Amino acid sequence: MTADERIIALADPDSIAQIPSFLRKHAFECSCRLIAREHPDIYEAFSSDAEPDNGSKTQMKALIDDIIAKRLEKYDCKGENT
Repeated sequence: MTADERIIALADPDSIAQIPSFLRKHAFECSCRLIAREHPDIYEAFSSDAEPDNGSKTQMKALIDDIIAKRLEKYDCKGENT
């Protein structure tokens, strides 16, 4: 499992469902690149083969949920499920 897959697995499923399906891959790739750039220490914990500790998971979940929420608000996505 890649770091990006581990990060997306922490995201809130209800929020993910609100992102139009044709945009999800792009949205997740960009979100993970943003985290890697702005929070390299936390991203590194998810890049290794070892399981990240609970503190890293909690921080990463908060980060990814916050990014998704801000983008959903910015682009006015309201569960289009396309």
